[in-house]
Amino acid sequence: MLKGRHLVVLVAAAVVAGAVASTASATTWYWSPGYCKSQLKHSGVQYADGRTFYATQSFCIGVGGTTTCEWYQGERQYSRFLAVARSNDGAVRKFSLKTTGKKSWSSPGATLLEKSMTAEDFIRTYGAAASQIAATEQKKGCAGG
Repeated sequence: MLKGRHLVVLVAAAVVAGAVASTASATTWYWSPGYCKSQLKHSGVQYADGRTFYATQSFCIGVGGTTTCEWYQGERQYSRFLAVARSNDGAVRKFSLKTTGKKSWSSPGATLLEKSMTAEDFIRTYGAAASQIAATEQKKGCAGG
């Protein structure tokens, strides 16, 4: 049977363990735009119905702000992105994503922009726009920077 002092220690340990577990699950993951592109290409975008969209080309634009951006080894990294991606069949989709782990993220869904577009047209059409939006986001503050 536990005495009063031992019970208090066990309750305190359980509270601390719960707080640590809660903090660990609430950790924010930050990615570079290049890592974001890599994840889209290698992991794909899975829809609620189970289908997966693999990006052969993409632009990941980090969404700036002191709560979504931080500096890591001299590079800006983000927890939120605006992405435009083209699949091998030419379909182009845009979506926002939020990092949830080292190799995981969530998105509310994708919007089809083009049913069929060549690789060259994708770069020409969306590359300049992505650069312009990224430049605007770069002007926003970033934690630790």
